[in-house]
Amino acid sequence: MRFSSVFGRKRAAVEQLAAEHGVQAFDDLGEFFGSIDIVGLAVPPSAQPELVRAAVASGKHVLMEKPVSTNPSEARELAVALADNGLSSAVFFTQLLMPSTAAQIDTIVRAGGWHFARTESFSQVLNNAGHPFHGTAWRHEVGALWDTGPHAVALMLAVLGAIGSVTATRGAHDLSALTLHHHSGAISSVALTMDSGAPFAGETVFFGTAGRHILAPADDWNREAADAYRVVLELLVARVTGNSASIPYDAAFGAEVTEVLAAAARSMSSGGTVHLDA
Repeated sequence: MRFSSVFGRKRAAVEQLAAEHGVQAFDDLGEFFGSIDIVGLAVPPSAQPELVRAAVASGKHVLMEKPVSTNPSEARELAVALADNGLSSAVFFTQLLMPSTAAQIDTIVRAGGWHFARTESFSQVLNNAGHPFHGTAWRHEVGALWDTGPHAVALMLAVLGAIGSVTATRGAHDLSALTLHHHSGAISSVALTMDSGAPFAGETVFFGTAGRHILAPADDWNREAADAYRVVLELLVARVTGNSASIPYDAAFGAEVTEVLAAAARSMSSGGTVHLDA
């Protein structure tokens, strides 16, 4: 596995990044694809589908950001296109891929018997100009539901399994509250906001026959996020080279997360429960 090339629309920024890592710089997408086997995307959700389609057309395997898309039909289309063309995919669900968190999740899944879970995420991305992500316009457009929501929904899917229905409501400002009804019979609760009145951490807790399990947060999110990116790249390379049968968090899983979040948005608008199987 070798980092070889970087592509972007802003030539100066691309050249600076490429120089820092000793790699090639491209502002032509076709030339960029010609220099790589796997592309890792780090773009807003509105820009990602076009780039995935271009990658598929060029026969490239793809590491995507979450959400794959905010449109469930589009997310499913991308997953199908990748699979139909024999291309491997992965979605960077940071929390699920951090080694320390992944080990905890494995333990939780093996224990089984979970009836209820809850997770909260409270940040000041939208209302604190000093926050490192405050300047990203797309986060202000879509809010916590589509930025931190994919993390929370992916975690609940990974532990409690497929979701059959969603009931959601919007609170003050950016606050979103989701109740997820899983096919297993379990129920999970998700609360999200990115304009919290104060910076405080949420909590993730599972309740069941094994008792109560609190998911320990990362000691150093930035360091462990970098570790997680290495992990997912290694998984993708192993899949591409035939040394691994599957990737747990692929484009199809990403599409499932998008479907749940889109159902939550519809539930907020209608005031009722949205059934995903309908």
